[in-house]
Amino acid sequence: MLDEVRGMLVFAKVVENGSFAETARRLNVSRAAISSQIKFLENRLGVRLLHRSTRNLSLTEAGRSYYESCALIAEEAATAEQKVRNLTEEPTGRISVTCSANFGLKRIVPLLGDFRKLYKNVELDIVLDDDVVNLVDGGFDLAIRAGPLVNSDMIARKLCSTERLICASQDYLHQFGTPAAPEDFAIHHWVTYSRQAKYLEISKDGKSYRLKISGPIHTNNAA
Repeated sequence: MLDEVRGMLVFAKVVENGSFAETARRLNVSRAAISSQIKFLENRLGVRLLHRSTRNLSLTEAGRSYYESCALIAEEAATAEQKVRNLTEEPTGRISVTCSANFGLKRIVPLLGDFRKLYKNVELDIVLDDDVVNLVDGGFDLAIRAGPLVNSDMIARKLCSTERLICASQDYLHQFGTPAAPEDFAIHHWVTYSRQAKYLEISKDGKSYRLKISGPIHTNNAA
């Protein structure tokens, strides 16, 4: 089928150029290659498409009818190619993005106005969700996530770094005390994030600690 479509495109060019040699020159192939494509079509169809002479070419009745279809296919192919070229010249289309709600609201949403000014023909579908989804199954083009990368054949690029802080209110510290050593963090009351392991990893004086934490409040939203 591909050979037939290729032959149809070549046939349309031969008719439009009125010459095997001119078509070969424009397509940067040999005259023999053009002749071979036309013979292939004629053998496949079982009809003669062109009357050939040493000076000119003319369409047979079958060739005239066949050319109309070939010309349409050639036009569609040219249109499809131009559409792809337009995409490389000016971004156009739809991008589906998934991002955690907290990071998205703080870092992505404020940029949308400037993005729209730069790329007026790009439509954005932004899903703010703390669930780590499968990009392929979810139909996403891009995922923005924080944390260590898991093994994957996906293309990844670092966008920025984030800082994590351990925070407590003055009232809480007055009631339960300020941790004096790393181990003290394990006995405090934490607000835990349900999509992360309930461990705290900290370091002090060159020594690392991995402490199991718990608390009376659990949430699925980092904000």
